[in-house]
Amino acid sequence: MQDSAVSNHTGEGIRVQVGPATLVSSTVSGNMTTWRAGGIWAANAPLTLINSTVTGNQAGVQGGGIMASGEATPGVSVTLSNKQHRGRQ
Repeated sequence: MQDSAVSNHTGEGIRVQVGPATLVSSTVSGNMTTWRAGGIWAANAPLTLINSTVTGNQAGVQGGGIMASGEATPGVSVTLSNKQHRGRQ
């Protein structure tokens, strides 16, 4: 995903479940869920953010901004490059 905005959703803003995902020059903001991962949920998948912003997302249980979980091979990972992360709740 490049030059995109995912904002003000109810439920996860983005859920990555298959294969690696990369966000470039994108914003994930103002998303809210009562469960997990308001902004981004990387479930069994590597996630890379480059020059991207994750801000003002909320989750009722865990992972307000970014949540990474699972046991995929080669593993779940989150890579951040030149990023901003604010508004953690």
